[in-house]
Amino acid sequence: MQFRSPSRRTCARPDDVHTSPKDAPKILERAREAFRAREGSQLPLQERARLLAELVQQQFGVSSGAEALELLTSSARVREDLEYALEAPCYEELKLHVVLRRYDGALPIASEFRGIVWGGALNALGQYYHPLVFPELQGQRERIERDLREVHKNLQPKLSADGFTHCIIDFAWLGPGKVRVIEINPFDGVALGCFPGSTGLFRWDDEDDRRTITHGPFQFRIRKEPLSDSALKLNLNTTWRDIVAPQPRHWRASAAKSSHAGPA
Repeated sequence: MQFRSPSRRTCARPDDVHTSPKDAPKILERAREAFRAREGSQLPLQERARLLAELVQQQFGVSSGAEALELLTSSARVREDLEYALEAPCYEELKLHVVLRRYDGALPIASEFRGIVWGGALNALGQYYHPLVFPELQGQRERIERDLREVHKNLQPKLSADGFTHCIIDFAWLGPGKVRVIEINPFDGVALGCFPGSTGLFRWDDEDDRRTITHGPFQFRIRKEPLSDSALKLNLNTTWRDIVAPQPRHWRASAAKSSHAGPA
């Protein structure tokens, strides 16, 4: 289930942006309950983070209109895009839609990859859940690269014809020769898709990475070594971090006390 909204750049040429309500509180609540039931807090941090990601993924499906509306109306991502749309001077031209997609079950999180396309060329490809390490990918690296590049090669002429010469493509590799295109979103090199959370193992604000994205040569990046626990915590958003690495209660109390103290 997704909300299709226009690009914020212009009304003259609205590119489609698909915003899923994956930040809806109900999704995280259910994942947190499942995490506790699985006693996830007893695992090493790397395994905790992977387990939570898998459990969140399992909550993306709905079975009724009421559930779908609950997710859409509670999503900050959807609300933000709706606010932009309502403020646009050409609202009638935006062609807003609610898009329903069949849910075939959760994808394995190790199967997801993000490709960054610039000028019709796929020069940057990396794992989607970039803070984590998936050892099972190492032996499949060449086959994954070959399959995803082949899918992009066949898909890009259609994308270019529709104006998507710069874009971000999310793929799922489900085995040799089995690739699913999850979604396609615009990437403009200015604002859309440029944040580190969007570019993953590539950084748009890094000169070498930006050159790779825009001019090549092609690079496929898979994380080989795990991040330190401290670095992994920094790579998690605050809501996930509060589940997999909650602060000790006495530390929270001390921090709260310090925050209310006056200047020395």
